[in-house]
Amino acid sequence: MSAVVSLTLRAPPDVPLEAECIRPDVLAGLSQREIEALPLWIGREQLALGELFEVQGGRSADVRVEGDASRVKYLGAGMAGGTLTVAGSAGAHAGERMTGGTLRVLGNAADFAGAEMAGGLLELRGDAGAQLGGAGPGGKRGMRGGVIVVHGGAGDFAGARMRRGLIAVRGQLGDQAGAGMMAGTLLAFAGVGRRPGLGLERGTLVVHGSVRLLPTFRFACTYQPPFLGVYLHELRQRYGAAWADDGGGRYHRYTGDYAELGKGEVLVWAGRR
Repeated sequence: MSAVVSLTLRAPPDVPLEAECIRPDVLAGLSQREIEALPLWIGREQLALGELFEVQGGRSADVRVEGDASRVKYLGAGMAGGTLTVAGSAGAHAGERMTGGTLRVLGNAADFAGAEMAGGLLELRGDAGAQLGGAGPGGKRGMRGGVIVVHGGAGDFAGARMRRGLIAVRGQLGDQAGAGMMAGTLLAFAGVGRRPGLGLERGTLVVHGSVRLLPTFRFACTYQPPFLGVYLHELRQRYGAAWADDGGGRYHRYTGDYAELGKGEVLVWAGRR
């Protein structure tokens, strides 16, 4: 019916709005009328999507959300394909458990963005809240695949308990970045808060900027990691992160956390040659 499904929020909700059905792989098979009839929860009340959003188009895997969606939760949660663009900010759990497709948020995203995601691309033009790519509420495992690119900063516990995947954040990270990581790579380009890598078992935390490691990490060497140049090139060329360093510098390598398994690493930028 339409090249793009456009959903324009009629008014910012006074209480959080749960919108798990707003995902391109679901809307791709529905007409405009069927989309308008989808159920949403706002507080304890269930309303039809068409009562809260003005809908234009249907049967398209290219979806755009307009308006102040900072209280709209679960946008793109569980999506397996297609493209979802949020023209402003998004509420909590944006892209949670997504397995494919592309979710772009042109503003900020609240807590749990990309939590437990297994594939696809989540791109945030603004800032992220806590638990970026981490475990969902009550969850034991964080992100296990896919790519998250944040052009702003992120809150506490970014990459917590992640098993696989790549997270790159241009701005400052909060406390306990990479806490309990089991695998994967977390890139922080402007420093981290307190206790980075707490409980790190495996995986790699890369830090440009200020960092103060726990005493349970040990210095190993200073070198230029070959894999990092590949990742940074991919970030610039494929994901538009022009701010990603070209990998021409050297890094201090620390291993740990020896209070846990101790097979993780923290790479701290040491400057150009």
